[in-house]
Amino acid sequence: MPTTRRDNAPGTPGDPGAPATTPRTTPRVWLGLWTIYIAWGSTYLAMRVMVRTIPPLLGASTRFLVAGAIVLGWVASRQGRAGLRLTRGQLVTLAATGALVPGIGNGLNSLAVKHATSVTVALLNAAVPLWVILIRRFARERVPAVTLVVVPIGFSGVAIMLLPGGNVGASALGVIFALGAGAAWGVGAFASARLIRDIAPSLVIGVQMLAAGLVQLVIGVGLGELSDFHPGRFSAASIAALVYLVSVGGFITYTVYAWLLQRAPVSQIATYAFVNPIVAVVLGRLILDESLGWTGLIGAGVIVGSVALTVRSETRR
Repeated sequence: MPTTRRDNAPGTPGDPGAPATTPRTTPRVWLGLWTIYIAWGSTYLAMRVMVRTIPPLLGASTRFLVAGAIVLGWVASRQGRAGLRLTRGQLVTLAATGALVPGIGNGLNSLAVKHATSVTVALLNAAVPLWVILIRRFARERVPAVTLVVVPIGFSGVAIMLLPGGNVGASALGVIFALGAGAAWGVGAFASARLIRDIAPSLVIGVQMLAAGLVQLVIGVGLGELSDFHPGRFSAASIAALVYLVSVGGFITYTVYAWLLQRAPVSQIATYAFVNPIVAVVLGRLILDESLGWTGLIGAGVIVGSVALTVRSETRR
């Protein structure tokens, strides 16, 4: 999930209230939207496969360091050194939000899929827009009444999903990591939407990914993941999943997202907040044979439905 926002571009999935630059939807925009739907929806499955033999945080660090370097290299190749110019304040802001959102948020997700199915992690992550609404409320911002009603309903879906019989395939640790990731994304999205101004989306994304990778590397080493880092034991499937996360789930999709920020209505970009988990559920079922029990499915439906209503309500403001 990205955190980029500019004054003349759509906001983040958790704060989709900024004006769109172009209200018309072209076939290329639809192609871009489906790219982020499928690519980001599939990253949960890819992470689940990656962590089978690759340490979670070191794998995530590799993903973001490589992808971030490629994005910044692409910016430099098109705009030269001037395209990479940032003030000290801008650099600090991007580094801080990158460390929090893709860094801590995705790092916790990488740990979560070690202890939970990709389906469960994706659905618990779907609540990110609900976290943002809560944070906005605590910050004393005005929030539409209909949104305030939907938020507790959405979190009740989380509770229903975790009831006995939900068959969520997760330990308590996996659930805690996934919920913590959602909260981190929410805080980061809220902060990014208010602190990042007048910076090209590609530059924002590249710097944030580098910051994320560095944070994950430091934490991974601190947690002793180097002792489990044995490249000779990495499975072909885990390596392929990491390559997929770096390429399709990294610089390709983030570049498409940056492109969409300039050309698509925010109401459409924000839809990936509830489409991605649906994609993740389908792929987890088809490829990894992951499933949910009836209470899990009911809870999942409540979560996704609440997020859809939240996005709709916020983008109408």
